[in-house]
Amino acid sequence: MDDRAPIPALRRSLFGLRGDVLDARVAALLDLAGLTGIGTRIGGFSRGMKQRLGVALTAVLLGVGPAPETLAAVALWFVYAIVMLSAMVLLSAVLPAPAAAAGAGLGVYAAFAVLAQFEATSRITPAGLMPAAQAVLNGEPAHWQAPVATSIAVSAACLAATVWRFSRREI
Repeated sequence: MDDRAPIPALRRSLFGLRGDVLDARVAALLDLAGLTGIGTRIGGFSRGMKQRLGVALTAVLLGVGPAPETLAAVALWFVYAIVMLSAMVLLSAVLPAPAAAAGAGLGVYAAFAVLAQFEATSRITPAGLMPAAQAVLNGEPAHWQAPVATSIAVSAACLAATVWRFSRREI
């Protein structure tokens, strides 16, 4: 590569590499971004070119992660978020002050964190979603079916109780 390459500073410092190894990494990065053969400096790149370079740089620096495991963990985190959101909606409908609902929500989060430490509760309650997500990310066997099922049931119960509570009072 010549000194007119679009990212000379990156060429000099990427991973502390030098010489041919560095040139090969930068070439792979530019190829991954679809930016090979472009003699423009980064400042002259279009927004789309900068985005492609950013994605490629992230992939080179962090490596390409295990997509199926990451997707599964994100799905478990999403279910956990739904449970917490359902609990917060119920608490805000039941408790008169927003601060009380927020404090009770923190209490629910803390209770889940404590329950996740025990295997019996971690295997069957929504508290087991976080350990299951971590196990999935680590490539370990995870018991996620029962926590997901109970999470759906708890969320449905919270939302049903919220609807019942709102139907009993004037808005």
